[in-house]
Amino acid sequence: MKAKTKRVGKSIVSEYDNSSELVDEYVKATLEPSNRAKFIVAVFAFACAGAALSLRFDHLLSIGMLIAGCLLLADALWRSNSMARRRTLKGYDMRFGGADIPVKVTLDEEGVRYEVGGAEVAYAWSDVKRVGQSAHLVVLVCDGGVVPIAKTTSSKQMVDLQDMIKEHVPAARGLR
Repeated sequence: MKAKTKRVGKSIVSEYDNSSELVDEYVKATLEPSNRAKFIVAVFAFACAGAALSLRFDHLLSIGMLIAGCLLLADALWRSNSMARRRTLKGYDMRFGGADIPVKVTLDEEGVRYEVGGAEVAYAWSDVKRVGQSAHLVVLVCDGGVVPIAKTTSSKQMVDLQDMIKEHVPAARGLR
């Protein structure tokens, strides 16, 4: 994966070939917050259930029921995550035509334009709610979708990209 990022006037343009690995990173970055929320809710629910069970039953029976419940919950969370992953990949393929195609992302004063597979999506900066990162991507999570931007090897280009995002997205202050 080789990304070309350049400054054109007040705009930053990033071009890269979308690989299946990048699409996989995109999906992981998209699902990460929901997975974290599911885990926190599950831990809290089992803590409450454990406290309630230990007050009513024999401790050994309570521990056995909690272990069985944890195993069932782990299976449910894993299935939920894998189904969400497949659904996100299918939606990406249907919307943009899959992986291994050229991508062009333009960031300017108005917002972000994402062009891939003949489709173009534009978001205003006010639509960007969260900024995530993975090994090879900076991911802008917007109201209507997600915009993955490939990281470049040039530190100056990455600093320009990060500065542009930090300038317009308050949630990106900790971007590195």
